[in-house]
Amino acid sequence: MKNIHLILIIAILILIYLISMQWLGGKRTTFTTVDSRPMVQEQIETPMPLVVVETAVTDTPVTETPTPELTATIAEEVKTGNTTETQEAVIAEEKDTIGLVEYKNTNYGYSFSMSDQMYYAGFGSRDGAVHTLAIQPDALPETFETATIRVYYYGKKTLPELVNSSQHTDPKGKYILLLLDDAYSVKIESDNMKSPTVQAIISTIKKT
Repeated sequence: MKNIHLILIIAILILIYLISMQWLGGKRTTFTTVDSRPMVQEQIETPMPLVVVETAVTDTPVTETPTPELTATIAEEVKTGNTTETQEAVIAEEKDTIGLVEYKNTNYGYSFSMSDQMYYAGFGSRDGAVHTLAIQPDALPETFETATIRVYYYGKKTLPELVNSSQHTDPKGKYILLLLDDAYSVKIESDNMKSPTVQAIISTIKKT
């Protein structure tokens, strides 16, 4: 009889324990681990507007005025008609004679002396000449026709007027034709053929 009572007591205790465990299990709280690291907000790049800086461009060419005292000068060939000439390098070397410089064309092989106060520019081939040169005082020649002195170099060619002579003078006094080395023709043209520069060119022009 005592054994039965003991078994009942043990069974009641076990039942109470199971009931209490089930009750405690229903009330269990679940803890969630929270990441304590700070959140970084993604930066969104805003496109910047394109700024265009416009630079004013002028079509006006800049022309350098040559200085008579220079012993070396670059003469630019000028576009004539449908023919564009290349740039020509010409060398002016001082001569022993005061007031004169030597023009030397290394491309076509001729030279002469002229006043050191003159400005000159090459104008390429025209009117049968393989090369022409405009010369005038005070400023660089802008056109061949308006220059004070105009030199035509025909190269190795004998003009009809020079077939039987090495020199031919225009009856109206506007130009003179010269034959250099019996083969190369030159024409010197001016409204004042008696000017010192014209006379210097006539007396010194030669084939080089």
